[in-house]
Amino acid sequence: QLAQQAQCPVLTVTEDFDSGHLQNIVVPVDDFLPIRKLSFATYLAKKANAVIHLMSSGDRSNEEDIKRTRCLTKAYQLLKEYSHVKVYCTAHSGNSIAEDTLTYAKNVNADLIVVNPGRESVMKGWFSRWMKNYLYRKSNIPVLTIAPQS
Repeated sequence: QLAQQAQCPVLTVTEDFDSGHLQNIVVPVDDFLPIRKLSFATYLAKKANAVIHLMSSGDRSNEEDIKRTRCLTKAYQLLKEYSHVKVYCTAHSGNSIAEDTLTYAKNVNADLIVVNPGRESVMKGWFSRWMKNYLYRKSNIPVLTIAPQS
């Protein structure tokens, strides 16, 4: 909510966070092209010579998953063509984008997760939303929340 109201990035960090030592930055891509997320992730990756991991949820079985895959591909092409950072790209079929992001981030030993507020940061299930179990509360990995341009 703070990121949406302030219209500026919000970084929730652990006590041992140091942006100079970033090696792996995970950026989930949902059903739109996340230009602001990509910009911030690229800036940090260039500064620390880190790798950006683009990931998406879905298995190409429905129209929403196909749209996510298209956006993931466009994000990958954008970073490869206009930046000089290492980029990996993957799609997972799982529970929710937030849960898939957290699982993937742990698997690649991510140092930072860059998300938009909303669906990308909320864990699946009504109980999680009711208890405010957002990604940044479940993750021991620092999370940078960037509100999309309105």
